[in-house]
Amino acid sequence: MRIMIVTAILILIPIFGFAQDCVLIPDNSFCGVAITATRDQFVKVLGDPDGQIKMGTDRIGYLYGPRLLLIFWHDKLWEIYA
Repeated sequence: MRIMIVTAILILIPIFGFAQDCVLIPDNSFCGVAITATRDQFVKVLGDPDGQIKMGTDRIGYLYGPRLLLIFWHDKLWEIYA
């Protein structure tokens, strides 16, 4: 039983540290995805967001965990809050 609990904790730890693992290379890439990539390309790499925030007709925020918010404007990455 203890082995299963320890295994579950070891599996879940990277999920909570997700935002810390992403590397931003200015004017190049974020989390290994080109800055010029579309919203769908980010979702292919990062997975489905934990939540979405509508910010008008052309902007949407994707929330990943408690510390990462990607804002897309016209289907392109606009801002990153980590």
